[in-house]
Amino acid sequence: MVGVNRILTGVAVPNPVGDPSLTPDQEKILRRKIVDKALEMLQTDYEKSTVVTMD
Repeated sequence: MVGVNRILTGVAVPNPVGDPSLTPDQEKILRRKIVDKALEMLQTDYEKSTVVTMD
């Protein structure tokens, strides 16, 4: 059976990897944090489906 075992939530459905309320520099920092977190999650073994939010 194929399923999703890693989910990283974004800011919102229309803006999954950005936030239009931020300045361009702030948004670049946010996007980098999202990518770093996603890479960290790919290196972690999960036994069951895991949902992670950006804090």
